[in-house]
Parts: sequence; C-alpha cells; structure tokens
Amino acid sequence: MATATELTGVWSGDDGGVYYIRGLDDGSVAWAGLHDPTAGIAFTPDIFHKGLRFTNVFWGRVSDDGKTLSGQWADVPRGRHSTQGRSASPSSMICPSLR
Repeated sequence: MATATELTGVWSGDDGGVYYIRGLDDGSVAWAGLHDPTAGIAFTPDIFHKGLRFTNVFWGRVSDDGKTLSGQWADVPRGRHSTQGRSASPSSMICPSLR
C-alpha cells in the first residue's frame, strides 16, 4: 500500500519514460512523464532531449486503501503523441517497492 506522498520522486517507467511525481497529503498525485531516449545509457548526445517521443501530464489520487492510483492523463505538444485518457492502476505498478 502506498500513500500519495510516498510516490513523490523521480521514477523510471517500463515504457522508456522518466516520471516526475508529486503526491500531496490530501491523496492527490500529479506527474510529468517524458520519454527518455537515454534510458540505460550512461551518456549520449541526446541526453538533453527528453520528451520528444512523448510527454504527458497526469492528475489523480491514490485510493484510501493505497492500492489504486486513478485519474486522467494527457499528452502535451512536446512529444509526437497526442492522446489522452483515464487511468486506474494498482499503486504497486507505479511504485513496486511500496506493495
């Protein structure tokens, strides 16, 4: 189980993205997610070009039992994608170490 504040930090996603997450005391969570072309590479010339494939934002909340993170996300114009949707994921998928 995870509280919103326990999710605060910088996380790597299995989609090649890096997620800057902020959780607040009221259970709300926001993030900015950027594709990271250098994931797993020590240094490349592209190191300063995060988010060109996708950049998205999310606003939602952690359930009272800490097991689900739900909310809405949308891609923003920095990346090539322009999709949006709703998400309801187990918080352990967002932060596996907090199961």
